[in-house]
Amino acid sequence: MKIVLVSPLPPPEGGIATWTLKYKSYCDTHGIELAVVNNALSGRRASSITNERNILDEIGRTKRIIEELKGNIKSIKPDIIHINSSCTTFGVFRDYLLVHIAKKANVKTIIHCRCNIEDQVKLILSKRAFSAMTRAADLTIVLNSLSYDYVRNISDKRVKRIPNFINEAQIVEEPIINENIKEILFVGHIKKTKGANEICEVAKLFPNYHFTLVGPIEDECTSLLWPNNTTLTGAKDASFVAERLKSSDVFLFPSYTEGFSNAIAEAMASGLPIIATDVGANKDMIEEGGGVIVPVGNIDSIVKALNKISNYNTRKRMSSWNVSKVKNYLVDNVMKELLEIYEEVIKG
Repeated sequence: MKIVLVSPLPPPEGGIATWTLKYKSYCDTHGIELAVVNNALSGRRASSITNERNILDEIGRTKRIIEELKGNIKSIKPDIIHINSSCTTFGVFRDYLLVHIAKKANVKTIIHCRCNIEDQVKLILSKRAFSAMTRAADLTIVLNSLSYDYVRNISDKRVKRIPNFINEAQIVEEPIINENIKEILFVGHIKKTKGANEICEVAKLFPNYHFTLVGPIEDECTSLLWPNNTTLTGAKDASFVAERLKSSDVFLFPSYTEGFSNAIAEAMASGLPIIATDVGANKDMIEEGGGVIVPVGNIDSIVKALNKISNYNTRKRMSSWNVSKVKNYLVDNVMKELLEIYEEVIKG
């Protein structure tokens, strides 16, 4: 099988870029011919996603992506094109163009929405472009049930829900469950839309727990009155995160929006009970057995959840459930499912 994957590669680092590397590694070791068209951020936003979008940078980026896609269609004659779309306003229009380039070349195309769609596709023009893009593609892949329903309501084309990857090496078969909660962990961008304010306030209510937040710190959060039982480490590498996951007791993730959280998947692989908000795939992932789902921005609910899972046996049961569930997200399992989808689409 010959595949063209339109997807970001590092730098900058990010969840989709990491996914791309795992996808590429699988193809390399399984004899699958793959060409990657790198659609990563460029210009000032490549150094920091918080930098203002520059229209000239975006036009240049789009031109490069289109030229690379056309070149790969001509050179390797792919059986299928897989486009990872962040579904941003500008990105939806660009990816719509890419789908039409593929259709003109008579190549089957899959759009893979790497977000919670209704959180990203808000403007009227964006909604129209997104609808046209999904109708033009041969199949749409989404990350969670909310996005699945969204696409089903606007398109008569096929839609599939596929999880992100987890490496087998990340799974901790026998996690250590401490008698009492000592360490609570958050991993991700430390900003308001990831629930930084809520973590700060909850930490003040649990002075006997230590809260560690690992990830780049947005300026908006440096002025928060963080209590003494919190540590903000800044951005760290994967090995640091892995060690923190193994040494923590609870994973707290009160984000305002998600697609399919790699951070939660990695916490599940480490056997951590999860407290997460009811957004994106969070509920699909931990269901009833792996933790507690809370409303967005609700500090009282987080407090109640922490009190609920303070019980040793409860955390032990959740830990075991998460380790078992996360094996569904192993690279080999997800790639097998993806390749089966490719075969179905190619055959029509």
